[in-house]
Amino acid sequence: MLATVLFTDVVDATKRAGEIGDRAWKELLNQHNFFVRQQLQRHRGREIDTAGDGFLATFDGPARAVRCGRAIVDAVKTLGLRVRAGVHTGECEVMGEKLSGIAVHIGARGGARGSR
Repeated sequence: MLATVLFTDVVDATKRAGEIGDRAWKELLNQHNFFVRQQLQRHRGREIDTAGDGFLATFDGPARAVRCGRAIVDAVKTLGLRVRAGVHTGECEVMGEKLSGIAVHIGARGGARGSR
């Protein structure tokens, strides 16, 4: 399927977790997740997966994904977090509820270098 993927990742998450401790990190991550999901809903994104402090979501077009990524970056600043966000559009392989394929790999690499 053709999809636009958005990847997000908290910058220096391990360092921050070590500074504030597991309990405080868990609470901060819960708040982060709430903000991300709020923006995904607002921009009509579909959450595909999470991994620790990162999200993978799909959109029906790149403009909405870019706006969502920017909104996530801005929203989590209120928590004292910086987030990278990267977007890519391409053909994705559907495997049940998951996505794979080169477009997903390219999107992940873009997310690793994305805006903060």
